[in-house]
Amino acid sequence: MTPKGQKPAAGPRNTVVSEAPLRLPHLNLHAALEGPATTSPLLVSLLLDSGSHIVLIRDDLVVSLGLRRFRLPRPELIGIATTDSSSPSRTIALHEFVKLRITDHSNTWTSHTVQAIVAPSLCSPMILGLPFLSHNNLSINCADRTCVDSSTGIDILDAKASAARVLSSKTPPDNRSPKQKHIDICKLRIAVIRSSEDIGKLE
Repeated sequence: MTPKGQKPAAGPRNTVVSEAPLRLPHLNLHAALEGPATTSPLLVSLLLDSGSHIVLIRDDLVVSLGLRRFRLPRPELIGIATTDSSSPSRTIALHEFVKLRITDHSNTWTSHTVQAIVAPSLCSPMILGLPFLSHNNLSINCADRTCVDSSTGIDILDAKASAARVLSSKTPPDNRSPKQKHIDICKLRIAVIRSSEDIGKLE
């Protein structure tokens, strides 16, 4: 029992934890897509979904991009949830897929070629599922709301800014004193002059 006026000791039952949010915005990649039918990049917002075992693309986007369609080795069956609670979800068979590359809207990061199964209707122009994430070495951090390419360190949801941070972190600091910098510049100038003189002698 805690004496009056004294705060209880910290412990598992007394740890203050903020309430979990009821909802959070989806993670969307703002992308620029190109295809045989486009004269300029088509700007679209694509849904990242680590819970999807496939990559899906909406049929109208395939038409807009003019992508070539390929036949799936076997139909892909997916369940479609309906808004009518009295009506059970239905299953449809998908038969085609396309190939494309995805670039973020700042043109900083581009994916490897993606294979996306064509669906007649989706909540997003594309659903970028596990094959997209795995094939491009991407890791999602839900708390930080990032999706980082582990091979480059670039967060594709903010590619331009994160690429600049990665580049600056790789640039070694110049720890030379002002005097040493001046000496190095003089040495460089002398080397350039001597090189010019040597070229003149050869001519």
